[in-house]
Amino acid sequence: MTQITPSLPHDDSDLSWLDGGGEAGALIRAFDWTHTPLGPLGAWPQSLRTITSMLLLSPIPIVLLWGPQGRMIYNDAYSVFAGGRHPHLLGSEVRKGWAEIADFNDNVMRVCLAGGTLAYKDQQLTLERHGKSEPVFMNLDYSPVLDESGTPGGVIAFVVETTDRVRAEENVREGERRFREHLEAMVAERTVALERSEANLRTIFETSHLYQYLLSPDGGVLYANATALAGIEATLDDVIGLPFWLTPWFDGTPGMPQAVEAATRRASTGRSEDMSMALNLPTGVRSFDFSMRPVMNEAGDIVAMVPEAVEKTARIQAEQALLQVQKMEALGNLTGGIAHDFNNLLMAVQGSLELLRESMPEQPRLTRLVANAIAGAERGSALTRRMLAFARRQDLTTERIDLRRLVEDMTELLRRSLGPTIALETYFGARVPPIQADANQLETALLNLAVNARDAMDGAGRLVIATDEAWVQNGHASLAPGRYVRLSVSDSGAGMDDAMLKRAIEPFFTTKGVGKGTGLGLSMVHGLSEQLGGALILRSRVDEGTTAEIWLPAAPEHAGTAPGEPRHEPVMARCAPESTLSILMVDDDDLVRTTTVDMLEALGYQVIPARSGYEALQVLEATCVDLVITDHAMPQMTGTQLAERIRERWPDLPMIMATGYADLPAGPQIEIPRLAKPYSQATLADAVQRVVSRSR
Repeated sequence: MTQITPSLPHDDSDLSWLDGGGEAGALIRAFDWTHTPLGPLGAWPQSLRTITSMLLLSPIPIVLLWGPQGRMIYNDAYSVFAGGRHPHLLGSEVRKGWAEIADFNDNVMRVCLAGGTLAYKDQQLTLERHGKSEPVFMNLDYSPVLDESGTPGGVIAFVVETTDRVRAEENVREGERRFREHLEAMVAERTVALERSEANLRTIFETSHLYQYLLSPDGGVLYANATALAGIEATLDDVIGLPFWLTPWFDGTPGMPQAVEAATRRASTGRSEDMSMALNLPTGVRSFDFSMRPVMNEAGDIVAMVPEAVEKTARIQAEQALLQVQKMEALGNLTGGIAHDFNNLLMAVQGSLELLRESMPEQPRLTRLVANAIAGAERGSALTRRMLAFARRQDLTTERIDLRRLVEDMTELLRRSLGPTIALETYFGARVPPIQADANQLETALLNLAVNARDAMDGAGRLVIATDEAWVQNGHASLAPGRYVRLSVSDSGAGMDDAMLKRAIEPFFTTKGVGKGTGLGLSMVHGLSEQLGGALILRSRVDEGTTAEIWLPAAPEHAGTAPGEPRHEPVMARCAPESTLSILMVDDDDLVRTTTVDMLEALGYQVIPARSGYEALQVLEATCVDLVITDHAMPQMTGTQLAERIRERWPDLPMIMATGYADLPAGPQIEIPRLAKPYSQATLADAVQRVVSRSR
């Protein structure tokens, strides 16, 4: 086991992240880490410094297991848990530091370093902490910690000992069991015995987290424990003697008194009752698993009834939140996939129409019909862009933006769009920091929100656009802690009820009449906000209006403009410089491939089609080409994989990646010019000319 060594000379100028770390922070500073795989403190990576600084400041017992060996770094709270093993655990391998549970910790390291998580509630382990083995119970949560490469470099463990609570709960359960047996025996003898047992009843009831009651055979309240009384903010005197179903636990919930009365009547005949219920209590709406069972004497007579309720509000809320996240994720995947396939169809339609327009005779009627068809295809393309925005797969070009200037520049456009009967007001917070975003997409989002607000006010009312700075401390909605800029649009319209508000950002959901809206406006704003690292938050009250807030992360101080798509200088043609430019067109979709080939040939290029990445590689082995245009989403070999193979074999061969959305795989990417589907012949020609030049 690695031991704590006397303090060695260190350059503390870069160790301020250990300040405030208590005794554990001082021990970490003094420890000689040069003999461990972590190396000296000054050479620790930023990820390790950050997580160490965080755990040192936490009052919760936390231990970091860094590296494949799980070198232990922990805080003062954990040192209390470690008992006599502290401070010798610091810097040691976890399987050696806790040798009696080495197999358990080996599994933790294996699962979490592979990217998984583990959680144990009231896990029983046998540890040696104070000179002897002792069984303990713990809540354990293990998660991977990513290093600079983005892969798990260690495991963070939150350790909360629950031994006292578990043993107390076992004692309570055992006490309840004994009490019930005692209660039944005493009730069988006489009512006086029941009164004598009230002290024991209160002792057990008052230590329980359940809502517990004792009822007479006719359903009158004899007793309720402190947990149940706290739920209605009442005392026992307020409810004793009342019929159970007419008490404040149930009378504020429509239909519930009748349901509880029926259950009580059935229990009084010897049946046990179980049901789930949501109650309107003075402390709020609470959900419970409710049960009621009869208490019988030796003769089989009902002498009492014992209702119990276990609150499950928190669990239901967590399940509902998870379902909503899963629902929106599924909708995003479905919408993105539909948009991608729709883009391919639009590509074939739009390209064919452009070629038809160029080759058909000059007849006004034919020209008008083709122009209408092209306009319809372009509207379809705009629709897919909104769908991709909701799915967070649109291609963004971010830059540093001053929101006040953006809103001021749009004011005239907004006034014209809203009409003279809408009073537009703007308010700008002082010293609002800039953001990093796509200006065009953000302008479109703001215009969408303004038009939605106009429609909600039936064309007349007051619209307020405001910007301000906001800080998120402990996480809010889907926002991580940090500094944000908030762009809000508030109207004085009809507002939305809770049911409508929950569905407002779903794609294709709209309250407008047929033909008056696609239902994608708020979906697009929601997707854009999340793709930029922020969130769309809606607040609304019926008959009072709605406020839509776009929260976006503030740009870092002194950050320059984010780079857009890399600039690619044209390269000289590889094949015969004086001949026709030769292009290899790769796409697994027959319609897209054929249409693109036709457009390129109409531009005067020599085109070789290929339906897969493997077929393209065979063509390149046998034929010289000047340019490769490839789709990305193809089976067996994607466009990115094809580009990597081409770059290895023919490093100077220029390429263009054509894709229906920006959902390229994570990780390092080859710098290839992108061509967004659906593209026009003019856009295609411009892309080719920017990538390949020919000597004259």
